[in-house]
Amino acid sequence: MKRDRLTFDLRLAVRSPFLFRGLDGRFVGVDVTHLRDQEGRLVVPADQVRGVFRQNLAILAEHVPLPNGSVDDLFGRPSAPTDEEDAVGNNEPGRGLILFYDLVASRIVADPDDEKAPELPFVAGAVRETTRIAIDEESGSVKEGALQVLELAAPFGAAVFFEGRITLFDTGERADAWAKTLSRALALTSAIGAMKSPGWGEVIRSRSSLAKASVVPLVLPEKARLLPDRVRLRMTFDRSILVDAAKVSGNAVEGRAVVPGSVIKGALARRLELAGLSPAEGLLGNVLAALKFGHARPEAVSEGDVSDRPLPLSLVVARGR
Repeated sequence: MKRDRLTFDLRLAVRSPFLFRGLDGRFVGVDVTHLRDQEGRLVVPADQVRGVFRQNLAILAEHVPLPNGSVDDLFGRPSAPTDEEDAVGNNEPGRGLILFYDLVASRIVADPDDEKAPELPFVAGAVRETTRIAIDEESGSVKEGALQVLELAAPFGAAVFFEGRITLFDTGERADAWAKTLSRALALTSAIGAMKSPGWGEVIRSRSSLAKASVVPLVLPEKARLLPDRVRLRMTFDRSILVDAAKVSGNAVEGRAVVPGSVIKGALARRLELAGLSPAEGLLGNVLAALKFGHARPEAVSEGDVSDRPLPLSLVVARGR
């Protein structure tokens, strides 16, 4: 089945207080800080958005059919356990058709119920904070070890607007139907983030929205272009990546900066599959089997820095510098 690339713009308004937990201790005396991107902007991680939409779409699917397929078709299926008696030797995972991106904070509004309310500045180099406690039922005071100091992203009651997008692979004819379905799933979201107790992580539905942005066909060339035996590729990524990961703590993993060639080849095969081809069969399968990808290494971070660049095959001896 040939699919198109459907893109939807997502805006999420969250009332303060809320928390999307970061991994590093940014401020002295604060136990938990917010997750930020490399530019220091507050973000709602893609996994949080994915989890909320999966749950809400599963609820919707119990009452109305999705525009195409099931929730498992949309989000993917895990590999079958190899120790199951009914396993037939195929433990390939079912790849999903929807991609989520981090939502990045764009502005803070003092009063989300007033469309003319003034915007507030983001705090740079400083921190607002609040506390959460647990009460000891016997003493009526704070339970020992149960006082947390948390970073407060915005003043209480203010709204922080997060913006990003969702990508879904399906036929362009179903783009409007998917926009309607995803908007319904968004409307079911009442809270998001850590500590979703009353008063925390409230999603302001009236100020949140989802809209169709674009429909781009996955076009393949009609005739192959002749290429030399070796081709140098340059790639940029439109979202966070995690490859060749190593576990660094109980609930955190760290990826590598070098992307293995097998990962690139797998991504190419998946894109051909989404375009309606069978990359594991016939002539195309033979071509992919013979195609080899080298590892992708980061380019130099500054002009003249070549320490991370692979050496050319023609280089045999370097004298002096």
